[in-house]
Amino acid sequence: MRHHRRPSPPAPATAVARFRLTGGPVPPATAHEVAPLRVAQSAFANTVHHARATTAEATLGCLGGRIALDVVDDGCGFSRGRPPTRRRRLPAGRHAPRVNVLGGTPTVVSASGHGTAPAARLPLAPPTEPAAHP
Repeated sequence: MRHHRRPSPPAPATAVARFRLTGGPVPPATAHEVAPLRVAQSAFANTVHHARATTAEATLGCLGGRIALDVVDDGCGFSRGRPPTRRRRLPAGRHAPRVNVLGGTPTVVSASGHGTAPAARLPLAPPTEPAAHP
């Protein structure tokens, strides 16, 4: 039996992307510097390929010893009521391992017809390993 993949609906002819930086510049550890970029890239890719959004906005901030990244689009969103499949994974599934291993917290908020908002919170420094007791 042959499975045919349904083509994604066409993206709008024009989409606007915005970026905002909040808080002061703080030099994070290298992995913590790269992770928000990768999460944002994944979120924008989902926006372009699946969401049919006309706008998407990423906000990056460094506040209280944490890096905060929020990406919000006005696309079609999705319902968490439908379980993920091999072909359709929830967006958090793509960036969660990268964020979790760095001691961070990934989230995704979405509702069918109301856009999607993936987010990540990361500490500025790597988590410390507990001291070994002899």
